[in-house]
Amino acid sequence: MLLCACTGGLGSSRGSSAADQDQSVSSSTPWGTSDPALVEQGEINNPFITNGAAVMKGIDAVEKLSGKPLRVIDIHGSGGLYMQVQEPKNHINVDQYVVGYDGQVSGPEPIHLMSIDTVTAHLVDSQAFDPRTINFARLHDAAKEALAKAKLPDSHISHWVFTKDQRSIFVESPRNDATANMTPELTIMSIDKD
Repeated sequence: MLLCACTGGLGSSRGSSAADQDQSVSSSTPWGTSDPALVEQGEINNPFITNGAAVMKGIDAVEKLSGKPLRVIDIHGSGGLYMQVQEPKNHINVDQYVVGYDGQVSGPEPIHLMSIDTVTAHLVDSQAFDPRTINFARLHDAAKEALAKAKLPDSHISHWVFTKDQRSIFVESPRNDATANMTPELTIMSIDKD
């Protein structure tokens, strides 16, 4: 059962800070940065691509707005931290929240769900998961391993997307791309090259 979500315009908010190569959130912005050795130069200030501590902090910030229990159908790091969150009190509804580089959280923005089957609360329940089941403490190491195993010259991590059934870290290079398929523990299961 494929469940797709569509929203209106997607915005992101960019902050600035000094490059910080570890996973800590101890830079001048509330969310830290990504490792400059792993991301494209323009994405260093995006803490969510390789900084697992920033992702966890973002998850906590969204949960304060969305309510408990926090269950998502999609979470991804690309131009900010995006989460498609199931409403705790009305399970058929999903809203998008975006955490910007500067720590600002926007949302909820209602999501229009589409599926081959009729969209029901049961279908959304079957796709929703607790994002804390992903071992984001390993995000930096997983990104580093994805680059090494992809073996693409001049490559960088562009983004990652995690759903209940699929966890992918995307590697881009000028001539080829690759996808690192991950376990919930963020260990690599396979590398697919385009």
